[in-house]
Amino acid sequence: DLDAAWARDIRTVDTTNASSYPVSEWALALMLISLRNGGAHFRSLIAGETGMKRELFPTMQGELWGKRVGLIGCGHMGRRLMKLIAPFQTDILVYDPYLPKELPEALGFTQTSLENVLSLSDVVVCLVPHTPRTEKMLGAAEFALLRPGAVFVNVSRGKVVDSDALIA
Repeated sequence: DLDAAWARDIRTVDTTNASSYPVSEWALALMLISLRNGGAHFRSLIAGETGMKRELFPTMQGELWGKRVGLIGCGHMGRRLMKLIAPFQTDILVYDPYLPKELPEALGFTQTSLENVLSLSDVVVCLVPHTPRTEKMLGAAEFALLRPGAVFVNVSRGKVVDSDALIA
């Protein structure tokens, strides 16, 4: 209640979009690191392994260039991420049931189902808010749709993903 806050001399700040920039940048970084299988390389280094065998760490050729990127959610962070990945000439699929019908054509992406985003994308980025409707939105059935070698990045709240299903 902004009026009540201001009447009591409590100043308020709207930070609705404040995290959009750093979170979308972090999503891009995670996409690039994951495509290069950075986690496996890091664990290998920590374990003291010096001669890494490439066949132990398959990647999707380590590049984002020309890949199909699927976004689950296309609010401020999703739109910012689209601007960041534009130079990579990616094909973008989006699942977001709340988008205006004009947005896909205006921003150059394909709006489609969650199933298509998961099953047709090389990289899937989850960018939805945590709500009762999105809690554990991604579980075993959804992860089974991911293509072999696909990258999944979650920059949403943790409760959007069923962690046990993701680990399995």
